[in-house]
Amino acid sequence: MENHSEPMSHGYLYAAGLFGSTLLGALFSTHFNYLVQVVGLKIRAAIITLIYSKSLSVNSVALSQFSIGQVVNFMSTDTDRIVNFCPSFHQFWSLPFQIGVSLFLLYQQIGLAFLAGLGFAVLLIPINRWIAIKIGNLSTDMMLQKDARVKLMTEILYGIKVIKFYAWEQQFTSRISSLRESELKYLKGRKYLDALCVYFWATTPVLISILSFTTYSLLGNKLTAAKVFTSLALFNMLISPLNAFPWVINGLMEAWVSLKRVNDFIELEELDWKKYYSGLTGTCANPVVICDGGFVWNGPSSLESTSNMQPNGPGPSLVETSNGDTHRHIGKLKLSGINLNLKKGQLIGIIGKVGSGKSSLLHAVLAEMNRTGGHICVENLEEGFGYAAQEPWLQHATVKDNIVFGQAYDDRKYEAVIEACALKEDLKTLPSGNNTEIGENGMTLSGGQKSRIALARAIYQDKALYLLDDPLAAVDAHVAHHLFYKCIMGILQHKTRILCTHQVKFLKHADIVIVMNEGHIINAGPPSEVLDSIYLDAATTQHSSAEHSGESDLSTEDDSGGLVQEEEKDVGVVKMKVYRAYLNAVGNVLAAAVLIALLLMQASRNISDWWLSYWISHSHHNGTVNNSSNPLNGSAAMFMQHVLVLQPDLDFRPGTAINPMVIVNAEDNVTFYLTVYGIIAGTNTLFTLLRAFLFAYGGICAATVIHTKLLARILQAPMTFFDTTPIGRVLNRFSSDLYAIDDSLPFIMNILLAQVYSVLGTIAVTCYGLPWFAVLLLPLGGIYYYIQNFYRKTSREIKRITSVTLSPIYAHFTESVMGLTTIRALRERTRFKNENMDKLEQNQRAQFAGYAAGQWLGIRLQMLGVAMVTGVAFIAVLEHHFQTVDPGLVGLAISYALSITNLLNGVVTSFTETEKQMVCVERAVEYTEEVPSEKWKGILQVTFSHHSPGSVSVQWQSPRQPQPYWQME
Repeated sequence: MENHSEPMSHGYLYAAGLFGSTLLGALFSTHFNYLVQVVGLKIRAAIITLIYSKSLSVNSVALSQFSIGQVVNFMSTDTDRIVNFCPSFHQFWSLPFQIGVSLFLLYQQIGLAFLAGLGFAVLLIPINRWIAIKIGNLSTDMMLQKDARVKLMTEILYGIKVIKFYAWEQQFTSRISSLRESELKYLKGRKYLDALCVYFWATTPVLISILSFTTYSLLGNKLTAAKVFTSLALFNMLISPLNAFPWVINGLMEAWVSLKRVNDFIELEELDWKKYYSGLTGTCANPVVICDGGFVWNGPSSLESTSNMQPNGPGPSLVETSNGDTHRHIGKLKLSGINLNLKKGQLIGIIGKVGSGKSSLLHAVLAEMNRTGGHICVENLEEGFGYAAQEPWLQHATVKDNIVFGQAYDDRKYEAVIEACALKEDLKTLPSGNNTEIGENGMTLSGGQKSRIALARAIYQDKALYLLDDPLAAVDAHVAHHLFYKCIMGILQHKTRILCTHQVKFLKHADIVIVMNEGHIINAGPPSEVLDSIYLDAATTQHSSAEHSGESDLSTEDDSGGLVQEEEKDVGVVKMKVYRAYLNAVGNVLAAAVLIALLLMQASRNISDWWLSYWISHSHHNGTVNNSSNPLNGSAAMFMQHVLVLQPDLDFRPGTAINPMVIVNAEDNVTFYLTVYGIIAGTNTLFTLLRAFLFAYGGICAATVIHTKLLARILQAPMTFFDTTPIGRVLNRFSSDLYAIDDSLPFIMNILLAQVYSVLGTIAVTCYGLPWFAVLLLPLGGIYYYIQNFYRKTSREIKRITSVTLSPIYAHFTESVMGLTTIRALRERTRFKNENMDKLEQNQRAQFAGYAAGQWLGIRLQMLGVAMVTGVAFIAVLEHHFQTVDPGLVGLAISYALSITNLLNGVVTSFTETEKQMVCVERAVEYTEEVPSEKWKGILQVTFSHHSPGSVSVQWQSPRQPQPYWQME
C-alpha cells in the first residue's frame, strides 16, 4: 500500500495468502493440541492403573512405607503433573526455534540495535532459571506437607467416631491447621515467585522495546510506523518464548519431581509367592507345612490401637493403616522357630496372651510378613484362603454383595451360610434385608454384625483352607456358641481350619491346640494335653466387645435400603453465591485493590503505546517515512504483521488523533519522546508489580479461609453425615478440589482479568484503524457469543461430571487398600483391578469429552479468526483502491484483527477454565453451607459438687470445656 505503483491484483493475492496461512495454522494447531491431550489421557490412565495394581501387589510391610494420603496424591496431583510433560516437552524444543526466527527477522528490521534489547532479555534468563529452581524446590516441600495433611485427614475420617466420642475435634483441628500452615508457607513462596515471573513477563516487552528503539534512534536512524510495529511484533514473538521457557522448565521439573515420587512407590518389591513359599508349592502333601520358619514385621507401624489416642501431649495419634484388617501388631514382633504341619480337615486352635503372635502366624501363612528363614509350603496356593480378619473389613455395598464377593450367586448356598453365621434375625431387622446398603467400612453396623458378615463372606468362597482370626470375640455367648457349632464345626467341618481365639472352652473339639508366647510356639498337641497345662490372663479370655447379635445401627437408611445417595452436582451456570463466597474469602477490600491495580496497569500500558504511536504518527506526517530504508516493502511488512502477533493494547481513540501542525520538528525532540516513553513505561512496571503481588496474596487468603471453613464444618458434622457419605467423596474436597483452589483457580483467573481488559482496548483500536471492520465485527460477534455460550454450558457440566466420577476412584482405592489382606487372601485382585479400570474409564470419558469440547471451541474460534483476517485484508485492498485509508493504520488493523482472535479465544478459554475451577469452590461451598452441623451450643453438661455429706450441688457448664466435669470435696 505504501508503493502505489504495485498492481491491485497483488493486494488480492496477499489477502488470499493471509487466508490460506491462517486456515492451515488453525487446522494444524487444533489437531496438534487434540493429539497431545489424547496422549496425556493415555499416560494418566496408565499411571493410575499402575499405582492401583502396585498397591495390590506388595505385601503389607512394604506398603506401610507410604500412607494412603501419599498414594492418593500420586494418583491425583502427581499424575496431573506428569501428564503436563506432554505439552511442556514440545514447547521445550519449539520455543528455541521461535527465538531463532525472531532474532533473524529483528536483525533485518533494525539491524544490530536489536542486540540492546536482546542483551537485557538474556540477562533475565539466569534470573528466570533461579526462579524456576526455587519454584521446583518449594513445590517438592509443599507436596510433602500436602501428603501429611491428606494423610492425617484420611485418618480423621476413618476414626471420626472415636474422635467425636472423646470430643477431640479441636485437637485434630489444631493438628490439621498446623500442617496447613506449613503447606501455605511453601505455597506463598511459590505464588510470590510466580508473581515475579508475571512481572517480568508483562514488563520485559516494554523495557526491551525502549532499549532497542533508543539505540536505533541514537545511531541516527529514523523510526517509521512499519519498522516500529513490525519490530514490536517481533519483540512479542521473541519475548513470549523467553518468558514461557522458565515456565516450561518449571513444568518439566515438577513432572520430574512427581515422576520420582511415583517411581519410589513403583519400585517397591512386589510379593513373589513362589519365592516366599520356598518354591515348594505343588509338592505339599498337606495344606500348610512350616519348617523352622522365621517371619518379621520389619516395616514402620501401619496401625496403632485407638487406645493410644490421647488428647494431651503433642496431640491425638491416629496412625493410618495401610490395611484395615491387618497387623495392629506391626513393629518389632518376630516369629521364630515356627514348625507347623496341618492335615486336611483338621481344626487347629491357636491361643496365647494378647500380642503373643497369634494373628501374625496367620499373616505369615498369608505371605503378609517377610520370611527371614525356614520354609513354608501351602497346597493349592492359586485357590487362596478363606480368611476372616480380626478387624472385619467390609465394602461399601449391599449385605448380599459383601457376602457373595464376586462369586456366582447360589440361593441354597447363600441361605446355608446366612443360617450358619446367625444372620437371619439381623437381616429381618434391616430395611431391605439382603439388599440393605452397608456404610463405608461397615461403620453403620455393630461390631458383631460386621464380624459375622465377614465370616459369611469367607465361608461363601468355599475354600479348602480357612484362617479365622478370633471371629468369636465380637459376639455374645449364645451367638459364639451358634457360630462355633453351626459354622466352624458345622458347615466347615470338612475344611482345614486355623482358629485364633481366647475362648478356650471351645477348643476341646480341636484336633491340635497351639500355644503362642512372644512369637514362639511354646506348646502344641491335643486339647486334652495342652488345655490343662496352660493359664491365660483373665483379660485375654474375655471377648473384647461382645454385642447383641441383633443390634443394628442402620438408622440412617431410607425405606429402599439405600444408604449412600449418588453425589449431587449443580446444573447450569455457577451460582453467584459461589463467586461471592470466593470474593469474601479473598476480602472485599483486597479484591477491589487487585482490580484497581489491574486497571492502572492496563491504562499505563495503553498510554505508553499511545505515546509511541503519537511519536511515530507525527514523524510520518512530517515526511520522515522512507520506503527504501525498510528491508520489507509495504506488502511484505503487512504480511509480517499478520504472521507475528503485535502489541494488543495500542489505543488510537478518536480523541487522540494527531494534528501534524502541533509539533513542528520531531527530529529535534527524540530525547524528549524517549524520556516520556521511559517514564510511562516505568510507571507501568510499578503497577504491574503491584497487581501481581496483590493477586498472589489474594489467592493465598482465599485458600486459607476456604480450607478453614471446610475443615470446621466437616468436623462439626454429625455421624449421620459420615454414615451416608463415602470417605473418598470428602477426601476429594480436601485433595483435588483444594489443590485447584490453592493453585489453578488464582492462576487462570489472573489470566482472565488481564485478557478482558486487553480485549476492550484492542477492539477499539482495530475499529478506529479500519472503521469498516465494525460492520464485519457485528455478525462475527453474534456467532462468537453463540459459540462461547454453548461451549460454556457444555464444559461446565463436563467439569462437574469429571469431579463426580473422580471421587469413586479415590473411594475405591482407599477401600481396596484397607482390605488388602482379605482381597489377596480370597484371590480377588483381578476383579478389583477391573473395577478400578471401570471407574477410571468413566472418569476418562468425562476428561476426553472436556478436551474434545475444548478443541471444538478452538477450531471454531480459529475459523472466526480466519474470517476476520481475510475480511480485514480484502476491505483494506478495497479502501486502498479508493485511496481512503492510511497504510500504517491498515497494517495495524490487520495485526490487531489477529490479536482480537487470540484474545477472544483466550477470554473464552480462561473464562471457561475459571468456571471449571469455580466448580471446585462450588463443591467446597456446598459442604461449608449445606452439611448439617452438630448443636455444640445449647447442649448442657452437668457438673456435680459435693459441698457436704448427703448434699449435691448442680452447676451448668458450657459444652466442650476443658475443666473436669465433676469435682468432689
